[in-house]
Amino acid sequence: MGVHAIFASSWKLIRRMMSQSRGRLNGVHPVLGDVTPFVSRLLIALAESGLRASEWARMDHIAYRVETEERYRSVKSMLLEADPLVSEELVNGRPISVFKLAEPFEVCGYRIDAFELPAPGRTPYAEGFEHAEFVIKDSLLDFLKRHESLTFDKSEMEKKLNPGVSLILPGGAAKFREIGILEVVGHRQQER
Repeated sequence: MGVHAIFASSWKLIRRMMSQSRGRLNGVHPVLGDVTPFVSRLLIALAESGLRASEWARMDHIAYRVETEERYRSVKSMLLEADPLVSEELVNGRPISVFKLAEPFEVCGYRIDAFELPAPGRTPYAEGFEHAEFVIKDSLLDFLKRHESLTFDKSEMEKKLNPGVSLILPGGAAKFREIGILEVVGHRQQER
């Protein structure tokens, strides 16, 4: 199947899923807006780069970036009104909050249970959805071997707990790991 045929079939599928998911973004929509356009663009870019949804078990979570510490505190406070904070840890000198959504939301056929809100770091980011993270079915090494033609950021491969890779795509990033963010939080809490 050619790239144009893959794109056309992916776009039809995504448009159908978008129409099914409108208005069902419980827990995130009232604070941050509609995540559907971001996820749709990301899924199209993944399909165009040769990655297939059959390679991951699930879309684990979505991350939202803010530009200032003040905005981080404000968004965190708004999210806390609806969703429990399960973790806030310093990573590379800045806090990253993880929320378990009280009401998981569905977007483009995926059920999302968690949300990540990093405080701004050294690299400035415009406010908005920044990445979606996927839990892959195979080992990270097998996944990378299958896609050796793609240029992954491998800077998190050496992490002890849940190494991962990311792919910068038009409109956002996709990260791939072997376990999900809520499982990582659970492991860290057990270690304490």
